[in-house]
Amino acid sequence: MHLIDRNSYEQLDQLMWDTARTQLEPEEALLLYEQRWAYVDEA
Repeated sequence: MHLIDRNSYEQLDQLMWDTARTQLEPEEALLLYEQRWAYVDEA
């Protein structure tokens, strides 16, 4: 399956503050967005 590069998505990169991983599965990215959306600055 296709891996997502965190550096291609600024908000995802910010949400991954607690890991040094550079790539993740799409399902993992979705889960991070869902769990940590409150930390995203929408301004």
